[in-house]
Amino acid sequence: MRRSLLDTFTDVYIMDLHGNSNKRESSPDGSKDENVFDIKQGVAIGVFIKTSPTTDPRLVNKADLWGIREAKYSCLAQTDVASTRWAPLKPQPEQYFFKSAPTVQEGTFQHHVKITEAFVIHCEGVMTSRDHFAIDMDKSTIVQRLEEMRDPRTTGSEIRTKHGIPDTRDWHLDQARALLAADNEWKEDIVKILHLPYDPRWTHHSQAVMDWPRLRVLRNMRSQNIALLTTRQTKDDFGALATTAIARHKAAPRYDKTFVFPLYVYPETGTREERQRSFREGSHWPPGQGGRRPNLDVSSVERMAHRLGLQFVPDGMGDLQSTFGPEDFFCYVYATLHSPGYRQRYADFLKIDFPQVPLTSDRKLFRALVEKGRELVSLHLL
Repeated sequence: MRRSLLDTFTDVYIMDLHGNSNKRESSPDGSKDENVFDIKQGVAIGVFIKTSPTTDPRLVNKADLWGIREAKYSCLAQTDVASTRWAPLKPQPEQYFFKSAPTVQEGTFQHHVKITEAFVIHCEGVMTSRDHFAIDMDKSTIVQRLEEMRDPRTTGSEIRTKHGIPDTRDWHLDQARALLAADNEWKEDIVKILHLPYDPRWTHHSQAVMDWPRLRVLRNMRSQNIALLTTRQTKDDFGALATTAIARHKAAPRYDKTFVFPLYVYPETGTREERQRSFREGSHWPPGQGGRRPNLDVSSVERMAHRLGLQFVPDGMGDLQSTFGPEDFFCYVYATLHSPGYRQRYADFLKIDFPQVPLTSDRKLFRALVEKGRELVSLHLL
């Protein structure tokens, strides 16, 4: 959106009124900062001007207004665009922030790989829009609820009243009941789900109970697999978590959406279309255990192999002397993302985008981090 605004308008003025209680904003001097409205989301005033076409680099004129609500009202009443002290900004790819973005020394990310580049497919965690009904500590409770939905003697209004599940834009009870009634193998879709960190529960992974089951990607977690959970941005401390189950869209962080990065893809499961698409996405690797293939980008793996002088084996673990495998790569990434030094150095970046992982050329360090990562994964999986 920011890139589009820069392409569309010749002059951009942004008065940031702040007041975002979701991010617990406070004034630069530490004093109280309030919203100009009775809402949690921060507020800004944007003035966008389009004159004659020009190829000159666009500038964004930015000003900030902090403090209590009455002080902001007073300032806004006494100033206009001409009298405001604007600070010019030149937004940079790929985020095009309309604010001063964090910077590091040039070349810092030269040997880094972005998580979204290293893992070929990923998605947000599932969104049920009815967690109280679709997720439960007890598997038998899920079975009982679905049997009620399959029972033609039970009316839709009775189910709605009993469980408090109104229709949404993407889910309708009548359609969900029809899907369940036509599926004789519906119990096969009852699987573990990571509801919150270290809190596995049960759910029915299907369109019948979820608005967004993310079946294309997360069906791979219903076979032997492991996935990395992390965020694209966060206002809290950065977090990453391992899971062997599907995950809820708020399973890892307290603020932003959880993204799921499976380590393996299983081409033989799902619909015919899903099998063909998944096979294309993983076809650059030979099949391993159960026909699975690493969900890893070839160029990222080759860069790591070249820097380490090791050969990549496409399933399981290597010996870390001459070979390394997908699970070694996963553990290396996991250890890196939990390194206090890494989190401190890149704290500002981890709040605004997916993490990037440095590709080391130090074999000794690589082996040490793989072992630390493997230990940490084991602990986090309980």
